[in-house]
Amino acid sequence: MQPNNMKTSNKNTATPNKVTKVLNTKKLAGKVTTEIVSNEVKVKKTLQERQSELLSNANKSAFDFIKLANVTDKIENKSISKVFANVMNSQYVFDIIGTDTLPTFKDFAAKMPTKEAYSNWDAYKCLLTFNTAYQLAKKVKKQNKKVAAI
Repeated sequence: MQPNNMKTSNKNTATPNKVTKVLNTKKLAGKVTTEIVSNEVKVKKTLQERQSELLSNANKSAFDFIKLANVTDKIENKSISKVFANVMNSQYVFDIIGTDTLPTFKDFAAKMPTKEAYSNWDAYKCLLTFNTAYQLAKKVKKQNKKVAAI
């Protein structure tokens, strides 16, 4: 027998695409009732998976071509050369770099971490590493913090 003051249980059992939750188990008038809710969980596909799925579809509609073009653009815009071009065309590039000279693509690529896909945010952070005045101020602030702690 179960106690009268039974608490609600949130028992989750998960499979890759399906989640089942036991929301409430109650004892009412001698009967035990259990509410079970089943929800489908969509697993997000990678851009490459979406592109290959769209390419493999034999009967493509015009809307499928729009989706294919969008996915292809997203994949291509995450390359290091596209990100470098986006950052160099930004109106804030000279505010980020300061008085230092703009880096070449070769120098920029050498400082970028190795990743599968890049974002403009990563590129702006990399560009900040070329600003020597900012890097020096950051180092001085860190040293002063250590001295003050002693």
